[in-house]
Amino acid sequence: MLRVLDFVSCGDTVVWSVTTEGPIYELWVHLRDAEGKYQSVHVGVWRATNQEGAEAFGDAMARILLWGSTVYRQRILQAPDGMQC
Repeated sequence: MLRVLDFVSCGDTVVWSVTTEGPIYELWVHLRDAEGKYQSVHVGVWRATNQEGAEAFGDAMARILLWGSTVYRQRILQAPDGMQC
């Protein structure tokens, strides 16, 4: 996915992923470092079977969606022909 997003790169292209193992949810962010190498960073882990964990995971997802629908969306829309920022 990072390679696909390179076509609309704004210098801070990131991809988010969620992995699950039963009720355990892990959030990861994938990006390129200053040298252009791919990096994966573990953001957090939550247990969806308790209210605190479920709410915290939902909050993290909501913040990502808000960022994507506002800040990141504007960067993509400002790109000439949607190819570069």
